[in-house]
Amino acid sequence: MKPALFFDWGDTLMVDYKEFSGPMVTWPKVTCVDGVANVLPGLQAGYDLYVATNASESGKAQVRAALDRAGIGIHFSEIFTARELGLTKLQEPYYPAILSLLDEKPPFQVMTGDHYTTDVLNPQKAGFLTIWFNPGYNLPPDLPWHNAEIHHFSELPAALSQINQPDIPSCLAWLNTQEMPVNLLKHSQAVAQVAYRLALWLKQSGLRSLNPVLAHRGGLLHDLDKLSSRETGDRHGELSQRLLDNWGQPELGLIARRHLMDRILNPEEAPATWEEKLVFFADKLVEGYAVVPLNARFEALTTRYASRAEQIWACLPAVEALQTDICCRLDCSPMDLIEKIKSKPLIFE
Repeated sequence: MKPALFFDWGDTLMVDYKEFSGPMVTWPKVTCVDGVANVLPGLQAGYDLYVATNASESGKAQVRAALDRAGIGIHFSEIFTARELGLTKLQEPYYPAILSLLDEKPPFQVMTGDHYTTDVLNPQKAGFLTIWFNPGYNLPPDLPWHNAEIHHFSELPAALSQINQPDIPSCLAWLNTQEMPVNLLKHSQAVAQVAYRLALWLKQSGLRSLNPVLAHRGGLLHDLDKLSSRETGDRHGELSQRLLDNWGQPELGLIARRHLMDRILNPEEAPATWEEKLVFFADKLVEGYAVVPLNARFEALTTRYASRAEQIWACLPAVEALQTDICCRLDCSPMDLIEKIKSKPLIFE
């Protein structure tokens, strides 16, 4: 059996016109969300496709009829509705119930949808991988618990190829293997959220290949070996890279290796991808677990590491150049950027 790929219906597969009422199939017009009709046919080779909807006015026959009106009903093996299940997607039994109705248990299942609670958090509790459809480039209401994120439906095939990025609990478990103290764990969580926010905003500004979830997980793991490297004699970042390579995460390994301050002055070791650059830069904005301007972070670092103060200050122009690039792309000043990052409080587990 193929993996099972489930989709939310309204505002994920089909435009939910707020001016119409009653079952969608009766509306004067029905329209696919942009990109859906082009992407679905190519997914069927690797996945069995299903609809999982909170619809209460439409049963599965009416949902399929609406999908058929839009020309995409043929792609779906089955449709599950709140009306026929007697459960809503806000109720935890909803997702186990739809899995129990499949003829065979799939090797794994993925839920894609736009509502964070019903399409991300609740299916994850039932063992689903999740892809958040976020066309508005919104920050999630909580941490980015989702496994992948798309902002246009055309990004779905790429997101499915990235679905096995480690989730937050896996990252925290890896950090625990290195006996991460609470203060350093909170620093890593802050860096992760800053990197995620920067990635989201830069992707919206035009850097379409950016992966905000990868930036977040890279931020969580950037200091993985902060303490253990002292015991092994490795340079900070290099043990992290080996560990993450061994865990099948080479991209995260490079992020950890390249976040060190002086890497930016070495063309062969400097952050290269945008995810690497954003974790590097986020780390330079987070003092302890508070977001601060670059100068404040450098002052704190040179006080803490007085013997290396000259080398640290020597990196400031290159870090400021990266900040200027980011700010130009986001059309803001450095202080505006700090305020934008801080406009929503950071969350610590």
